[in-house]
Amino acid sequence: MHTCDSEFNLPPEHAIAVCDEFERRKLGDKVRWYAYCSPVPFSHELAKKMRRAGCVGINFGVDSGDEEMLRRLGRSFTPSDIKETVRICRQEGIAVMLDLLLGAPGETKESLKRTIETVKQAEPDCVGVAVGVRVYPCTPLAKWLESLPEKNGLIYGNDPVDPVFFLEPNVAPFIFEFLDQLIGGDQRFFFFDPSRPERDYNYNANERLIEAIQGGYRGAYWDILRRFTGGESKSLRKCA
Repeated sequence: MHTCDSEFNLPPEHAIAVCDEFERRKLGDKVRWYAYCSPVPFSHELAKKMRRAGCVGINFGVDSGDEEMLRRLGRSFTPSDIKETVRICRQEGIAVMLDLLLGAPGETKESLKRTIETVKQAEPDCVGVAVGVRVYPCTPLAKWLESLPEKNGLIYGNDPVDPVFFLEPNVAPFIFEFLDQLIGGDQRFFFFDPSRPERDYNYNANERLIEAIQGGYRGAYWDILRRFTGGESKSLRKCA
């Protein structure tokens, strides 16, 4: 199963109670599941309980690995917190994906570089890289953009009902090429460069994912792709 609570560990007391109930019903050896979590608060105690309850993978929405950008985004955690959380999961044998949201207001070449460096140092199993921030009505980002005399950085769809995105104008001209240079050949990164559609990891109509599922692979889509294209043995790759 892949639970769709966007931050399973908030509040942590509830997450622990859920895990305790899984364990009480002796489901930890029968059910395999994945969760979305916030990097904080995340403790050794919670990781142990999640693993005993059958959790095999966690997707953390970290958005950035740059301290200043995390503050701009209103996040309560730091690059050090991200590294520590990944370390805890590794100790408990839980696979980790970190999701990045790059190109928010104030993004710079330096902040992009620090983000990729932080993530590589954290050593997760997978990294999702999204470029451009969706603008939702009535959010702080939307209100800030409304206050600007010029709406530079806004990206509109072809239809009025299409979502609106923002991409920091100071990095827009080079962000895809620069990220490609920073990521290099690191296969842990799921990064879509519009100029290289063959590298798209979009789950929709993903041929590798379809092939893996038809072959018996199960689990979170990111972990299926990791196991399907990785070097694990056939039996291990299919087990989750």
